[in-house]
Amino acid sequence: MLENVRPGRYWLNVTPYSGYVASAVAGSVDLLRQPLVVGPGGASLPIEVVLRDDGATIEGTVEGRAPAPAVGRGGATIISRIQVPEGPYVYCIPQPDSPGRFMVGRVSSEGTFQLQQLPPGVYRILAFARQQGELEYHNADAISVYDGKGPWFASPRGRPSTCVWP
Repeated sequence: MLENVRPGRYWLNVTPYSGYVASAVAGSVDLLRQPLVVGPGGASLPIEVVLRDDGATIEGTVEGRAPAPAVGRGGATIISRIQVPEGPYVYCIPQPDSPGRFMVGRVSSEGTFQLQQLPPGVYRILAFARQQGELEYHNADAISVYDGKGPWFASPRGRPSTCVWP
């Protein structure tokens, strides 16, 4: 229960510890596709969330990453200057008419990534050098600027898949 919520429109963001959100509804409103409208006095319908744990796993490689630091004798890593890189990040953006859900994953220093419990759907996979705080993934027009810049991926339920690009 949330208290003192101001009237307005809110996107629901549920991050389960395990699995994925199969559905989230308030009355007849699909909260995975539409915002929750909170009326005066903070009133809204109860939210019903259904979780599943049979999602797909995708593994991939982003090529063109800078190599990992060199390893010296005895397994010691040779680093001339300590830096904590911000990214890159991989974004799974569902096609507008797909039941998929938006997901973000971090790319390792070797250029690999893995996303687990990806709901069934069709996704555009995009890699960015940094986290994208203002990515309007709910807005088809805003996402259309990335047309042709990332592979499409169909997520079958419960099956591992692999993506390699560019």
